[in-house]
Amino acid sequence: LIPLSDKFLLLLADLEDFRRASFSMSSADLFLGGHPALHKHRIWMRRYIADRKKKRRLQQIIYYLKKRGLLRILKMKKRIGYVLTDKGKKEVFFLQLRNRKRKILTKKNLLLIFYDIPETMRIERDYLRRTLKGWGFHQIQKSIWASRYDVAKDIKEYLDENKLQKFTHILLVKEFNSYPKI
Repeated sequence: LIPLSDKFLLLLADLEDFRRASFSMSSADLFLGGHPALHKHRIWMRRYIADRKKKRRLQQIIYYLKKRGLLRILKMKKRIGYVLTDKGKKEVFFLQLRNRKRKILTKKNLLLIFYDIPETMRIERDYLRRTLKGWGFHQIQKSIWASRYDVAKDIKEYLDENKLQKFTHILLVKEFNSYPKI
């Protein structure tokens, strides 16, 4: 089960993907109407807007997400809308990582990643660590992580996008004597 706050963030991300700039409570049905990719959101959103208590809960979630810096208010003519901040977009990225189905490597294979990211890039290192957890990696040592999932391609893309490839090494281990507990 996905928490309501996460559902709402994923809804906003999908709206942005379809060039809908913001979400407004008063026009939620209009925003969600028609497009097949938004159907999953349409079902739960109608339920929350129709019920007074659930609508209040949704408003609390929006307040909570704004307070965390994941949403910002966008004032339109006579309405108020909400859009994701950069921090909110990163949070959505991690949510999508956790919910993605991954292919498991064969029984004797293991994917390892080693990194030595400088202290001056602490934020990037922390995000890498969080991303690795999202991909199903387990920490073996401080900067050595192992996984049974086939996510090497995703890791390479992530490292290229964040300019971390020169600080990292990825190994696909085919056979090993001792198996780390992951």
